[in-house]
Amino acid sequence: MTDTRPQPRAAATPAEFVALMRRLRAWSGCSYRQLERRAEAVGDVLPRATLADALGRQDLPREDLLTAFVRACCADDDVVAEWVGVRRGLAVSREKTTPPPGDAPAAPGSETRVVASEGMPPASASPAPGGDVCPPDEPPGIVAGGSGTGRVPASPSVGEVSRRKAPSRRLVASVSAVALLCLVGAWQFDRLSTGEAASRASSPISAAPAPSNLAGASDVPAPARRWVRVRPAADPSLCLTAGRARDVAHDDEVAVLRPCATAVPPRTFLTPAGGGLVHLQWDHPDPAKGVGCLTVIQAGPAAGMLEPWDDCTGARPNQRFRLEQADGDGYRIRPASSGRCLAINGDRGRPGAEAVERPCASAPGQTFLIDPE
Repeated sequence: MTDTRPQPRAAATPAEFVALMRRLRAWSGCSYRQLERRAEAVGDVLPRATLADALGRQDLPREDLLTAFVRACCADDDVVAEWVGVRRGLAVSREKTTPPPGDAPAAPGSETRVVASEGMPPASASPAPGGDVCPPDEPPGIVAGGSGTGRVPASPSVGEVSRRKAPSRRLVASVSAVALLCLVGAWQFDRLSTGEAASRASSPISAAPAPSNLAGASDVPAPARRWVRVRPAADPSLCLTAGRARDVAHDDEVAVLRPCATAVPPRTFLTPAGGGLVHLQWDHPDPAKGVGCLTVIQAGPAAGMLEPWDDCTGARPNQRFRLEQADGDGYRIRPASSGRCLAINGDRGRPGAEAVERPCASAPGQTFLIDPE
């Protein structure tokens, strides 16, 4: 498998470094809220409002924020150390342009602000690959409240928080667990391309990866996020999207079939979930809905159906799916929680039919076409 993460060494300036951070977040497929939760799970502090502000600036971020951010984006300690090392190199380059004390003051507006060096330990304290990075004495604040949608409020309030220290063994184990979320070992996911729909004459899914160079693609979603359509092979005019359960009492939206012409929003995308599995996610422009991770309902009248949850965690097997090649261009979608197959309620389906978990069989309603949007 080719590692398609944005590479920090491609950055020659702080602005390019921050652009690569934005691309790393897109590569992770995570919302700001999901990154905040992942960081918290390993003892880091990564307030989503603080992160959004940092990714909107041209200056280098604080080192502790960068460390928590890269780790939450599913990177192992070696990759965290690489990002920190590049940041320190850029910070040193900026410091060299700052006039020493006693020099004549620069003209107004011409000073060089070395924001990047705040809280940065000396270069001799650089961590070894896989080592811990110590947070500064003044950690970032945590947002009070929040929208609960994975989207960052326009004007959040920020409060002071105390430093958190997690036991080292728990931290190492948690970091390893987060890193595993990003391992995509199956060919299925790599074959999904965001912009190769026109080249699918001989294959339903393109193998060409999205470009990972910095030039011209500073905010393009990287190959970890694939915008797709999921359609039943029995009737490709229908798409899997949001709707309501027809015959059971369930208040929340579930995955149903609608004509593809009216199926958006929400948009559907895939992200890696580790071990050759993927997350199926929706992105809705309504801030009250935001990004939702399709989750197999495990109890109640709607058991076996799929509903969007506002977070994806690697600990929930009912949020992870294996794409298994079926006959022709189709795929079976198998939840990791059961090993069963997703099917269309009523097999061949019609508008409004729900996606539901069933024992795997050769029924036509269990084969789906998954192609670039």
